[in-house]
Amino acid sequence: MLNDKTTYEPLTLFEYPDSPGKYCLMMADGDWEDTLDVFEECGAYGNGHSWQGIALQAVRAHVPDVAGRIEFDSEGGTFVAHSTDVDALRQLGRFLQAAVRDHGLLTELIQGADPDWLD
Repeated sequence: MLNDKTTYEPLTLFEYPDSPGKYCLMMADGDWEDTLDVFEECGAYGNGHSWQGIALQAVRAHVPDVAGRIEFDSEGGTFVAHSTDVDALRQLGRFLQAAVRDHGLLTELIQGADPDWLD
């Protein structure tokens, strides 16, 4: 069973224990605190819904080959992406990890995202 809390930190990638072959990429509100100023500077609110918007923009602009292979189910306090394709989640995880660490990249994603995607 996959349960990777370090490779994509601050995101966690895991396989659902009760659904073998179904995977989740997740990040909770305490994990993106260092990015809140970037969201604020861009006139957006940093929460799980906004990170879903960042993920949608990342897929659209940078990793389009994973489009249609990932579903999202984020809430205000948690970013959640699901898939039966663990490699698609790995690609997205690497990209979102880069966005957490690189505020220039995060700014680019926020500015490029559909405003309706950002809560």
